[in-house]
Amino acid sequence: MPGGLREGISPRQLKAIWALSHRVGLDDRELHAMVTSRTGRVSLRELRRAEAAAVIDELLGKVGARAPARQKPGAATRPQQALLARLAAELEWPPERLPALARRMYGTSTIRELTVKQASGLGASLIGLGVVSAQDGRRSIEVTIQDFAFKVQAGTLQLHEPVRIVLHNVDEVQHGFTSEALDGLEVRVESEGVVTYGRGIKGLYVDPGTEVEVLFTPNKSGPVSFRCDLHPRMKGELVVLTVGAA
Repeated sequence: MPGGLREGISPRQLKAIWALSHRVGLDDRELHAMVTSRTGRVSLRELRRAEAAAVIDELLGKVGARAPARQKPGAATRPQQALLARLAAELEWPPERLPALARRMYGTSTIRELTVKQASGLGASLIGLGVVSAQDGRRSIEVTIQDFAFKVQAGTLQLHEPVRIVLHNVDEVQHGFTSEALDGLEVRVESEGVVTYGRGIKGLYVDPGTEVEVLFTPNKSGPVSFRCDLHPRMKGELVVLTVGAA
């Protein structure tokens, strides 16, 4: 078993669990009963990261259970709806705030009424609010995959400074993330509570409505080009600066 699976629950996971439990109406006793039933743990802070991810998935399922069995053509996909709920939970928003934002942006009364394109736009807006922040001192770079394009919020890295690239796929299809600059580096990939790490990881895939974190330390200055190997026209670039560069 990879060592990353034995790591304790992250602060971001803990916040997401509390926020989602409030969204589905669980009180503290009910939440702890659910956690104990699923994992055998008596405290949230005892959870391993993989266990916390499983608890989050179960809570997201309770949120999604309120959706109708059938989905209208062109409506936001279930993975998109789940991603929106997770992003709002990580912002620690109260349950009514996400629908209120959707109403202001698109005039809809519920998230289920959004179209695929509207859900992508709303997801990008949430990401733009700084949903994910590095908890371990790493520089965090947000990359949103939307409308078959990479949208980078900040594109500069520091040489020899650990970095976390967070890939958010708000499209309804799978995309790739490949970069020759990762070849030979120690790379760590985190997705849905599963951790993969080692040398020789040059690319990965991001399923629709999900996020993947790529952690590494740049060892060369200059441009870091990346692309989607599934859709060759999709390209992006980061820049590694030497220490002290403006």
